[in-house]
Parts: sequence; structure tokens; C-alpha cells
Amino acid sequence: TARLLGEIMRKLKQPSVIGELAAGVLLGPSILGAFAPEVQHYIFPPEQHQADLLSVVSWLGVLFLIIVTGLETVCLELAARYRAVVERLAKAS
Repeated sequence: TARLLGEIMRKLKQPSVIGELAAGVLLGPSILGAFAPEVQHYIFPPEQHQADLLSVVSWLGVLFLIIVTGLETVCLELAARYRAVVERLAKAS
């Protein structure tokens, strides 16, 4: 789902991470639990030790999301914007 929504966002000229985050919200307990509570109880286990393991996996997912987002950042574009800001600051002072 994350991959699909990410590709849809790319087609709309948006960063794929927006679609990936939207997939997380859609499949999370708030929206999925409202429309399909039996599926939500299957995905999010009620036992504490299983919930703790799921929490570790979700934190690893967040870590990888941050890494991938950083890798998708266009460094040359950031450098060009940095130069433009420095030039404006130099002119202002």
C-alpha cells in the first residue's frame, strides 16, 4: 500500500514519502479500526509482549523512513538554495 500510494504521489509530482505516510495513516488503528475492527485486532495484537515486538518493528520502520527520505533529498538543489540565501544575507548587511 505504501509503495502504491508513493507511486501515485510521484505521478502527481509530489514526494513519494507523502503517499507512504498516507498509507500508514490509512492502515493504522484509527482509520482501519473504524471501518474494519476485526482486521485491526488481527494486525494489532492485544497481548503486551506481542505489542512490544510490533512497537520495535514500527520504530525500525520509522528509522528506515527517515533514512530513505534523506537519501531522496536533492542535495544539489539544497546547495543552490543555500547559496541564494547566503547572497541575499550578504546584500542585506
